Amino acid sequence: MGNGVHVGVDLVDIVRFKRWQEKGIARLQRVISYEELRYCFAEPSKTAERLAVRYALREAAYKAFAPLGKHEVIPLLAVFKAITTRVSGRGIEMIVVWDTLAQWYDYEKICAISVSVSHTASMAMATVIVCIRD
Repeated sequence: MGNGVHVGVDLVDIVRFKRWQEKGIARLQRVISYEELRYCFAEPSKTAERLAVRYALREAAYKAFAPLGKHEVIPLLAVFKAITTRVSGRGIEMIVVWDTLAQWYDYEKICAISVSVSHTASMAMATVIVCIRD
């Protein structure tokens, strides 16, 4: 595979996540961590955009991690559950629990991960850039 940079990008419609608000935290924990959900639901007027950003980030990560896959098909939900985020003074940070993904990815080859998220009133997007070494 060689050294390289792999990019994953995802764009989602925020309206879709307004319906997610009705599903309840227990059901949403299949996709987004409890801590993230607490943050997302803390300000009801921002819940849909916050959910959308976190979903887009997971989708983008799934795409960026693909070249590291040990198998042809990697379960999307396994990746989603292994990712969480936190908001810091520098923006949103992605945290990956690699132990839970060891059977699926050669994560030892990652030398850096960078994420960027943004949204408008109607759309949310995320970009994940993964630097890989031999």
